[in-house]
Amino acid sequence: MERDNLIHTESLPDILNPQQVARFLGISRNTVYGLCSLKVESGGIQSFSVGKSRRIKKSALLEWIDRQGGVSG
Repeated sequence: MERDNLIHTESLPDILNPQQVARFLGISRNTVYGLCSLKVESGGIQSFSVGKSRRIKKSALLEWIDRQGGVSG
């Protein structure tokens, strides 16, 4: 099944906000914030703060996907 809104990893910016991660993963933004609040060892996505905003490196997102057994690319 094809999706018209499919996003490829090559088109992602190097630094993403939770909304971009949510759209890419097909989950809610609140779920992304929840994953960012977990330790990486507990299944969380590594992220960092810029003021009151959360940011996720593309490399950290792809590593998280690999740890989940997902396919990236």
